[in-house]
Amino acid sequence: MSTATVNGEQTKPKKNVVSKNYRSGVIDGLVEVLADSYLLHVKTQNYYWNIKGELANNVTQLFENQQQDIAQAIDQIAKRIKGLGFSVPATFIEFKDYTSIKETTDSPNGLTMVKNLARDNETLVKTICKALEPAHESDDSRTINLLAERMKKHADHVIDLRNQL
Repeated sequence: MSTATVNGEQTKPKKNVVSKNYRSGVIDGLVEVLADSYLLHVKTQNYYWNIKGELANNVTQLFENQQQDIAQAIDQIAKRIKGLGFSVPATFIEFKDYTSIKETTDSPNGLTMVKNLARDNETLVKTICKALEPAHESDDSRTINLLAERMKKHADHVIDLRNQL
């Protein structure tokens, strides 16, 4: 943890306050998680709207539940970015520069949809792991808690999706 000098004396930052030295790293990580979450939300919603065939009856509710969960998470992540004093990116152009999720422009079959979403949730877990590093370095417990909860949710999404295969 970094120290600051106040009136000539060394002080440590208060717990739960992100130090300025690490704030940009925390924000960069949160923006990447936000971008991946947003693209995954759009993809999940697309699949929810367009699923057909054998798996449709089995996964329609699963897709709906996951896209709703991700939509709520997007708001939580955006509020955290704003709470740290930064503007929240909110356009596809901005997200495109930060996301690791590959957009789908075709209409794959149900099995491919399930596999794609499982892979993309795994990708998001990796993005979250990467974002946790600067949050831990800055002792930012609010961001750590948010990201840890998201990591658990996406790991659960992977399990639920893989159970459909």
